[in-house]
Amino acid sequence: MTNGVRVELAGRNVLIQGVHLGGADTDMMAGIDGPKIDPAEVVKASLAGVESGLIEVLVDDPARFVKTALGGDAAQLYR
Repeated sequence: MTNGVRVELAGRNVLIQGVHLGGADTDMMAGIDGPKIDPAEVVKASLAGVESGLIEVLVDDPARFVKTALGGDAAQLYR
């Protein structure tokens, strides 16, 4: 969806940024066990990406793992 909107708005000087992360320590994730990043870190990463003109920000290791795995065999995501 992000890429579709990005293509649709290409040439209009609009930055469409995808922000990817594993999990953030929010009320919505309160019942989920596992590592969670501080939401303030997500905001900092996103704003740094805006300043740099990045179209994609990979905030944490889980996001980087998934991004790397998407270029390979999809079966690796479902071990």
